Amino acid sequence: MRAVSSFVVVLLLLAETRSRGYWGRRSRLQDAPWRIHYVAAPPLRKNTADLLYELSQPGMIKLKSDAFLDENVIEDEDNQIKFGTNGITSTFIKEAKDEEVARFLNLLTLVRFSNSECLSEDGLVGSCYPDSECVALGGVIGGSCANGFGVCCVFIGTCGDRLQANGSYFQSPNFPEIMPTPTRPKSCYFEILKTNPWVTHVRVDFEFFQLSNPTAGECQNDRMIISGQDEGSPVPPLCGSNTGQHIYFELLNKQTPVRFTVISLSNSSVVVNRRWRIRITQLNPRDLPLAAPSHCLQYYSSPTGVVQSFNYEGGAYTNNLNYAICIKKMPGACSITYRNTNVAGQESRFQIVNVERGGQSIIPVNQAGAGVFNCPDDYIVVSGVRLCGEKLNDATTNIDFTVNAPVTDTTSGPFILPFRTNAGNVGQGFSLVYSQNACALS
Repeated sequence: MRAVSSFVVVLLLLAETRSRGYWGRRSRLQDAPWRIHYVAAPPLRKNTADLLYELSQPGMIKLKSDAFLDENVIEDEDNQIKFGTNGITSTFIKEAKDEEVARFLNLLTLVRFSNSECLSEDGLVGSCYPDSECVALGGVIGGSCANGFGVCCVFIGTCGDRLQANGSYFQSPNFPEIMPTPTRPKSCYFEILKTNPWVTHVRVDFEFFQLSNPTAGECQNDRMIISGQDEGSPVPPLCGSNTGQHIYFELLNKQTPVRFTVISLSNSSVVVNRRWRIRITQLNPRDLPLAAPSHCLQYYSSPTGVVQSFNYEGGAYTNNLNYAICIKKMPGACSITYRNTNVAGQESRFQIVNVERGGQSIIPVNQAGAGVFNCPDDYIVVSGVRLCGEKLNDATTNIDFTVNAPVTDTTSGPFILPFRTNAGNVGQGFSLVYSQNACALS
């Protein structure tokens, strides 16, 4: 009887996962009269790989035949073979050849798959789910995965939507079309719920982000506001061009939805290619190596890369910023060096502005500033030294402040690059190439 029940589970898994109709055998068993009815199942199942385990758990599922069929005896289409209430005949068990059983079990290994990341046919990142589960969760089928036994399920929301799926996208209406300038102030909000209570961090990737640029350091016409995260993990209002940027925030003590709100004011004189697509990834304790340390708005885990202020390509950062960019210290690395020139010698503009009370710039044009007196309000910090002006130079390797010079941080990891601005004048910001340096051999 135990062997019979095992085959029932296998048949039901195949029918539920692939909707294959029926698998003919000598018993000519029809799967149509038998269905899986979920009872008190959680709204999201993290792993389809745990499906067999869940089948054995009380309160998860039960088996039930169609109402018009006798509960104890079921006949096949020719009324020749009698079926028990377990839905399979002992005839098949006794007469099945070894290769048939092997094929049966081999198919089962394909059915068991995890909800790992996959790439849809449109190039979006999704999760591998059974097709019925994808649709039930509000996802969009974007191709196949798990050797054809699953679908690459992409979760996309727009204005007014709420999703509870990891890796969800929030995009502007009719993306990639440009949103028209509103005739009156307009807001668009999107909410994301925790996939489970153990989510601790969220990473937001701005795969495409274009709103109107700030005016005098203020996001006056457009801005995105993120709310609902932990109080100690604030996110500044964002506007302008931030494609390719990312942020982290914490959800350790929150169970309420996180809301993303885009506010657009009616200003026909401002021409904006307004559109966005962002991806929201929730991180559990097992994902903590991927999560940013506390109070790090951005986190990079590569030995080399580029860090930028928000809206650098748009030409100006916003005021009233106070956040930290963190870089994971690689094994064997003892320091990190920042440059605003690439390997080809091309210079990226560096402009962090500080002005006196009379409106005069504290730092002369095209010169670097270092220290508290030169950089009282707007600055980045490297190894405890404030840096500002229009050149990157801390005078460690070159005392000529009219030229750029590499700046090295030798503090313990993670390497932290704080950035602060006040409510006064703003500049373009920074785009720095960083590289970690191996420890010197003793």
